[in-house]
Amino acid sequence: LISRELIRDAKFDTNLFKGEDALFMFVLSPRILKIISTAPDVVYFRRIRPYSASRTKYSFFKEVEIGFQQQWRYTIFYIQNISKYSFALYISRILAVFKVMLMKMKG
Repeated sequence: LISRELIRDAKFDTNLFKGEDALFMFVLSPRILKIISTAPDVVYFRRIRPYSASRTKYSFFKEVEIGFQQQWRYTIFYIQNISKYSFALYISRILAVFKVMLMKMKG
């Protein structure tokens, strides 16, 4: 759970239809001072919707466009606040998006 005080004025990027949740967490990352894990017996339910943006199959070119759009957003946030963000976290996000792009290309 994330406190309202931590979120403040941060908002989901509604121009992204994939990866907006990860970008949101990246935006919040400079404000996070500690992470507390839950008990091992906590259950997490996830609803998998077959026609959601993350489950939809897109063309090769659309997947590349989506990936570059995500990487661009990370880069904008990082450069605008370079002293606040961890370079290692920034690079890990860029590489994660690149990995997803490669996996989508393989099929």
